[in-house]
Amino acid sequence: MLGGLARKFSVALTDGTLWQIVGHVLFDATTPETKNVENYSGIGFYARPPAGSASAEAVTVNIGGASTPAIVATRDEATRQHSAGDLEPNESCIFNGLARIRVRNDGIVEIHAVGVTPGPMDFVVVGSGIDSFTGAPYFALGNCSTVVKVQK
Repeated sequence: MLGGLARKFSVALTDGTLWQIVGHVLFDATTPETKNVENYSGIGFYARPPAGSASAEAVTVNIGGASTPAIVATRDEATRQHSAGDLEPNESCIFNGLARIRVRNDGIVEIHAVGVTPGPMDFVVVGSGIDSFTGAPYFALGNCSTVVKVQK
């Protein structure tokens, strides 16, 4: 009775509110099943797979029947492996194909480009001072490398 309630599709297009998903090849053996489906992502967070990604997938549910699917989960396994494949137990990561924010299991938060290995000289620089020309105070937050670490 619940067959077909939840299904997995490939993601084809992600422009706007409706995403185009591609499922099984239809009965004519040449036409792929294609649907424009609304994506229900979390509040305050929205992500799209890289353009042309062949590994982006979506899970849909059909609460009102087969004609009303809604995307409830997405993933791009190739991007995850590339950007966050080295996570240890009890670690979290927000990432895309170029950068990531990693919450390590020792409490340190790293922000850096994908593929950069943090070294001992990677840390946050916080500074302030008085501009010698204008006399105005200034404040700065930056980093001395391609990695920013934050720890309480």
